[in-house]
Amino acid sequence: MQLARFKTGTIADALDDCGLYDQALAPELRMLVRPHSKRVVGSAKVIGAHPAPRAEWNHKVPKERSVAFQKRLESYIAPGDVVVWGVHGGAIMPCEIVGGFIAKLFHGRGAVAAIADGYIRDLDEITELGLCTIARGTHPAILRGRVKGGTFGEPIAVGGVMVHEGDWIVADVDGTLVIPKDGGIVEKVLAFCERVAELEVKAWADVARGDAISDVFDRYGVL
Repeated sequence: MQLARFKTGTIADALDDCGLYDQALAPELRMLVRPHSKRVVGSAKVIGAHPAPRAEWNHKVPKERSVAFQKRLESYIAPGDVVVWGVHGGAIMPCEIVGGFIAKLFHGRGAVAAIADGYIRDLDEITELGLCTIARGTHPAILRGRVKGGTFGEPIAVGGVMVHEGDWIVADVDGTLVIPKDGGIVEKVLAFCERVAELEVKAWADVARGDAISDVFDRYGVL
């Protein structure tokens, strides 16, 4: 995907140029496991958890229910996907959302990244696996028994941004962006980034030869 050529900062500027000012996930969602490349790009597959009331928590979930959920994940995720897992209602659950075995499932299905609007666990295992993982931090408690169901493919707010299945996700060390799949936005973003990339080459060359930053910005309008 051509989006992988451009840093998130340039893409964010392109989204601003499209009038989309709020497409960056909250900075609390950090890249805990980095990809092997500079950035990760993929199509969103969206999962939503319905948190159970505290009084209904019960870790003794029937094995059949967990197996059915895992099989649903296996059939839902495809190569090149970014799995985006949010919580309906916007709560930050006091437990992990993604752990080592589920990360292994994602990786085995060809997902390029996982985003959890909450916490993960088994960070060492996920790091060894090499699956790019973005979350708010780590937590040792498990999700099982703390939810009362989930959704697949329904839009959900993650990190303050509404994510739809098929939206493009771009992430690097500066943050994570959601690019809407509709409205020709991707094409507009790419055209903007191509134009800015050409100008930046010239701008950095002028800076390298000693031109003042203010003069370079006045000349090209980019930095």
